Amino acid sequence: MTETAEERLVAERLTAEIVVGTGTVKRFDPVRGDGLVSPDEGDDDLVFHTEAPGGALAPGVRVAFAVDTGARGLEAFDVVPIRPAQQPV
Repeated sequence: MTETAEERLVAERLTAEIVVGTGTVKRFDPVRGDGLVSPDEGDDDLVFHTEAPGGALAPGVRVAFAVDTGARGLEAFDVVPIRPAQQPV
C-alpha cells in the first residue's frame, strides 16, 4: 500500500515527537478549505485552512496540528488526520 504525503508527515511528526497538539475536527468546509479544530487541551477552538483535498478531513476526525499566531489569533496549521494506529498514548 502506498503511503500518502499526509500520512508520511503524520508519521514523521509522531516519530520525532514534534506534534504540538491533537484534537478533533469540529467543522470543515471542503470547498473553502476552512475549518475549526477542538484541541484535546484547552478550551478555545482553533481556526485552520488547508489546501489538501477535503476527503480526509471531516467533523469528528482526529487530527494532529501545529499551533501558531495567524491573522485571527492562535490558529492550527499543518492539520493532518491521525489514523487509529498512530494515536498518541
